[in-house]
Amino acid sequence: MGTIVVIVAASLIATQSYFGYLEVTEAANRCFDKGGLPVIEKSGLRMTYFHCNME
Repeated sequence: MGTIVVIVAASLIATQSYFGYLEVTEAANRCFDKGGLPVIEKSGLRMTYFHCNME
């Protein structure tokens, strides 16, 4: 039973990490496509701040 709980918890963390990575990558790529430089702050697995610097 304990093994199943650990596997489920690890799967949830891995899934959240993957989707956080996708969020940051997509936002950064959109900024690069516009000719800007992304400014990204993360807290844990979530993106807390995003700005596309167009200077």
